[in-house]
Amino acid sequence: MGDRVAAAPYNVETVRVVASRRPLWDLSIPTIRTARTSEDVILPAGVTRVRAELRAGSRNLAQTARRLIASGRLGSSQRRISSAQRHWVCSWAPRSWIGARYPIVDLALFRNRVLSSALASMALAMVALFAVAFVLPFYFEQLRGFSVMKSGLLLTPLPLTIAMIAPISGVLADRIGSRWLASSGLAMATLGLILLARLDEASTVESIVWCLVVTGLGQGLFQAPNARALMNAAPPGEQGQASSLYATARVVGQSLSVALAGTVLAAFGAASAGRALVLARSGLGAATDVVALQDAFIAGFRGTLLVCAGAAAIGVLVALVRGAEPASRPIMTLTSGVSAPGQEMGEAYIPK
Repeated sequence: MGDRVAAAPYNVETVRVVASRRPLWDLSIPTIRTARTSEDVILPAGVTRVRAELRAGSRNLAQTARRLIASGRLGSSQRRISSAQRHWVCSWAPRSWIGARYPIVDLALFRNRVLSSALASMALAMVALFAVAFVLPFYFEQLRGFSVMKSGLLLTPLPLTIAMIAPISGVLADRIGSRWLASSGLAMATLGLILLARLDEASTVESIVWCLVVTGLGQGLFQAPNARALMNAAPPGEQGQASSLYATARVVGQSLSVALAGTVLAAFGAASAGRALVLARSGLGAATDVVALQDAFIAGFRGTLLVCAGAAAIGVLVALVRGAEPASRPIMTLTSGVSAPGQEMGEAYIPK
């Protein structure tokens, strides 16, 4: 055996570096256990090839340590390592090696144009649309003086519309595809954001509800077809990774939406104007020009929603450039347990 062990990710230098640390407990290198226990925890059942490679590497690690001690290349003060160091050698080193060779997320997924477009459009849609639920409570309570109960009720048309439209859009996507359906839905959501930006201190409740219905209609038309395009574009063995990436894009978009909306509101002075309006309405603040405060708040409110509308418009373009979608995969029938040729996912299959 040479100085370097070619059959495993461990070599002489690995053992020497670890063994040269100051010992914490009386644990000699020849008594190092292999990483079999840690390997059983790290790897799922059925990965036989990786198990064999890791066990070979663990055996070579122990043999290398014994050979170093026998040859005198490690002094007597270096023959002991702590249990923490032993745990690193037997657990974290194999874990890092496996992570490098078998990553959690396959970056090759992003080469798929449809999948990348679906992820990017989802993130941009959340940047644009999640701000509605963040900004409108300030509009209702600070500018309009509505109660918390009334503000919550006025926000309900948005999720109710999404809940009613999303199942319909999913069925339509199974029949006509998702490219044009998702892009048209996001375009309608962009229109809804522009309509919301036109609200002022004198807008009626009916106009507020109408704007929210239009926004919810667009969001409901977008989400299900976009998710369908992503899942159909993912390889059969990597749909779990694609689903996790989709959830990550949604959460990242929501987080950026709140940060962006808050920044624009503060930059236009809407945050301070809203607080001043609340104090002026309660009679606790100093005498101020209420009209000027309302104008400042409306300027920040409109600027925020228009910026979000711009993000949604970019999302429309991203959804359009995804190109042709792959054909729908066949599904398993309940009667025979085999795939029905040409059968699209989501459609009922009735054997003849």
